[in-house]
Amino acid sequence: CPVPQIRNGKVSVVKYQYMYKDTVTFKCREGFTLRGHHTAQCQADKTWDPPVPVCEQGKCQHTDLPA
Repeated sequence: CPVPQIRNGKVSVVKYQYMYKDTVTFKCREGFTLRGHHTAQCQADKTWDPPVPVCEQGKCQHTDLPA
């Protein structure tokens, strides 16, 4: 699989080459929110499943803020 690229984020396990069934975890930089799945697995056809997510700026997921 190609090295997954996530703008404004990072991949948990960085390698030069990813093989079938390798799994990676994605995390966004502070101030950005992940849209998509946190993990993806390299498939036999050299694609990531689910697809690599994106990090969006300014989207807040805090639901437990005090009133």
